[in-house]
Amino acid sequence: MEVKKKTGVIPFKIKDGRLQVLVITSTTGKTWLIPKGNVKQKLGALETARLEAYEEAGAVGKIREKSVTFKKDGCQLTIFPMKVKRVFKSWPESSIRNRKWVRHKQAMKLIKCKKLRKTLMNMLQELQQTETVTN
Repeated sequence: MEVKKKTGVIPFKIKDGRLQVLVITSTTGKTWLIPKGNVKQKLGALETARLEAYEEAGAVGKIREKSVTFKKDGCQLTIFPMKVKRVFKSWPESSIRNRKWVRHKQAMKLIKCKKLRKTLMNMLQELQQTETVTN
């Protein structure tokens, strides 16, 4: 049985010296997530993640190639950090998703999936060391 491959981004920015994460709702509006989707074979994981960030969150930016991969519910999920450069007022899924910028600690509370939360925590800790951030 082939493992389904998914990819996504942790969209982040630094505002007033603090790390913030852009979270989105599921299509039902009940769960907070990060942009992610099935890997498109023609694009590969990184470019699919870039596309998902735009389609689901209306965000574009610089994706770092250092990713984290884990397995969840029979899928292999690869996550990349993305420093957001622009957020569009209107985006492909704006009619079915909400989004909001939250401080990294709030993102940890909003995201319910344990493996995704752990990945988010580890990635954000690393970003705090490499970006100019004040606690």
